[in-house]
Amino acid sequence: ALALNCNVPINKNGAEAKDWQKGKPVRVIRNCKGRKHSEYAPEEGNRYDGIYKVVKYWQAKGKSGFKVWRYLLRRDDPIPAPWTKEGKKRIQELGLEMEYPEGYLEAQKEKEESAKKERDARFSLEKEIEKLIAEDESNRKLWEESKQLLEEGRSNFLNAVEERFLCICCQELVVKPVTTECKHNVCQACLQRSFKAEVFSCPACRYDLVNMGSIDRVFPLCYFNL
Repeated sequence: ALALNCNVPINKNGAEAKDWQKGKPVRVIRNCKGRKHSEYAPEEGNRYDGIYKVVKYWQAKGKSGFKVWRYLLRRDDPIPAPWTKEGKKRIQELGLEMEYPEGYLEAQKEKEESAKKERDARFSLEKEIEKLIAEDESNRKLWEESKQLLEEGRSNFLNAVEERFLCICCQELVVKPVTTECKHNVCQACLQRSFKAEVFSCPACRYDLVNMGSIDRVFPLCYFNL
């Protein structure tokens, strides 16, 4: 769908717009979770970054070896970008401040205090959870990577699990996760919505899931109380 915003006819092999500024606008909102991938992401919360245009799109090989679509977006907004010197000055002049949900700061403080207490204590998994993890053969590598952080405490381990089991659709920790044939984890409900819309491809890498069969077998991540 994003390719439709590019000022060039749709091409199954990809395309690049010479006059990209005439393309349809895309309003970009960045989340702090993208900080590990981009220096332009906010340090906390969500932030509106302005209007962008699609310069080009193309196919590439994803991390799992399957084809994925990539897009180059370029900012086309007269208002200074919020991460620039001018943008920061504008934010200060307008008196814009971060808005937090009710009780958020208190919850964060409690979370930090709890993490501090656990930082020096080695976290061990219950036998029931160890058994469930051992049964999850499809995600063996992800669990091995996460378990390496057990010695750094419960919070670090759970953060690792949350990072590795992020649903590509809703950008939240997967709920009733389904592991696709291409080894990606998606919320059962998100995948069901996709199938209901007759989109039978992996949301992460576009691998064909038409022959996947049942998506009822899920791993109970709720045991971790994330």
